[in-house]
Amino acid sequence: LYYLSRCAWKLAKNCFQQSMNASNTVSERRRYDDLVIYLNQMRMIRGKTKAATLKLKPALDSARLRGDVQCQILALIVQITAHVQLRNFEKANSKLDQVRIMLSRDNTPVSSALLVGAAEDLSAAPSLQSTAAPHSPSLSSSGKGSSSRSAADNAAAFAKDLRSGD
Repeated sequence: LYYLSRCAWKLAKNCFQQSMNASNTVSERRRYDDLVIYLNQMRMIRGKTKAATLKLKPALDSARLRGDVQCQILALIVQITAHVQLRNFEKANSKLDQVRIMLSRDNTPVSSALLVGAAEDLSAAPSLQSTAAPHSPSLSSSGKGSSSRSAADNAAAFAKDLRSGD
């Protein structure tokens, strides 16, 4: 994580891969999945959002099989952010709903800062779209305006609920 914080992408990737290999060798699946999530978060930061979203799926599936709610939520937060960047607001909202269900069902400690950030990204996304350049297709012209607005409203309400819990 140090190299990631310093934007030393190649060093960070190498360290993540070495740690993933070690985790795999000692059959530490939770640690392996965490590293996959962090590695794909780095990919997303570097603009490889679509690839990161696809490569997160095995870690999310593994966390679901293990019943690891924290790991599931971490993977879903990264997916929410990726789907917002890809303008897949309905998918982002669906992932946010999954997080909401897990938090209401399980008493799992999770970083509310990450959740609030992802929820606020989604709540702001349609308004950012409406301020896009004139040549950019608007949400309303694509027929997705109302569902994206409800996704934004849903996310804004969720972020407010999370903030009030602090």
